[in-house]
Amino acid sequence: MDQADRGRLIELTRFAPGGGHCFIAPLADVPPGDREEDPFGSPLVLFEDGIALGPPHSLHAGIREAGGGRYSHWKDSLYLSASDNSDPRVNRRRYQIYVPAVRSGAVGRALASLDALAEGYTPAEAYAAVERCLAALYPAAKIGEDLKSFWNEREFITAYRMLAGDNYRALERKWTVYNLLKALDSVAGDVAECGVYNGATAYFLALGIERGGRRRVLHLFDSFAGLSQPGAADGSFWRAGTLACPEEVARGNLARFSDVRFYRGWIPVQFPAVAGRQFCFVHVDVDLYQPTRDSVEFFFPRLQAGGMLVCDDYGFDSCPGARRAMDEYFAGRPERIVHLPTGQGLVIKLDPRAAAAN
Repeated sequence: MDQADRGRLIELTRFAPGGGHCFIAPLADVPPGDREEDPFGSPLVLFEDGIALGPPHSLHAGIREAGGGRYSHWKDSLYLSASDNSDPRVNRRRYQIYVPAVRSGAVGRALASLDALAEGYTPAEAYAAVERCLAALYPAAKIGEDLKSFWNEREFITAYRMLAGDNYRALERKWTVYNLLKALDSVAGDVAECGVYNGATAYFLALGIERGGRRRVLHLFDSFAGLSQPGAADGSFWRAGTLACPEEVARGNLARFSDVRFYRGWIPVQFPAVAGRQFCFVHVDVDLYQPTRDSVEFFFPRLQAGGMLVCDDYGFDSCPGARRAMDEYFAGRPERIVHLPTGQGLVIKLDPRAAAAN
């Protein structure tokens, strides 16, 4: 045992029947255990002849019906079962609890949720444990639904890992733009992205073009020198030069695709090069107020009716300027911003004649 850990080992001597394989041991001079508002709060560990039992935090019905060493420190009592479901009053085994003095609070609750997983746990049990860990450590964060079918899109996931490694934070956003673009076969026009970084999103835009029913050109705008100087509307999260990436990296990641054009320079300096083009899909990922406003003001009038503009940064507290730029531009227009749970902001261009009629 770590010498810094000043926990206590307590002998259990009193057991009362709790129904089925369950027995109840009252606990004195021990902090309260699990309870309704914190069902994984107890750090207590139960030993039978020096061997740890478990899983802890088990449902009492599971202790009664399945037993097998399951236990629960609930409020001021220990609900337990022997490893072989024998009677601890007569099986001549030694039962002890270890009450650690470390890892209390949020970290302790998070670890307890993992300790509750028995060997051979199911994917659903693992997902629930991760939910409990997240709730303990970062209560404001919310994990989404389990069993999403696109997790098994092997080709897509392989391509994503090639571009982003094992960082899956942007996976759902990439999947979103890829599928939105594929849905636009009936809308003419090219595709543009403002803010390219290493070309990861551009890769899936190019893939969506490749698998669509129209030939389109993908136009990519970036300084490749990182962000410009943040303004007063942008908060304190970003710094000038953040997110710099060599253009050669993006070009290399997109080398397999044809009809991809790069426009290197600060937004909006290079926009006039495509002033005569029409677009079906525009992706804006520049994080800051002024380049977001410049991008939307230039491209939205050139977006075909039924086309889409996606602001990657719209729903992130790190990018208040990007959200303000979007809200300001669309405040006087008939289109509405759809705030997606991925953090993206989606706008679908209305037919001007239909908008006027309404």
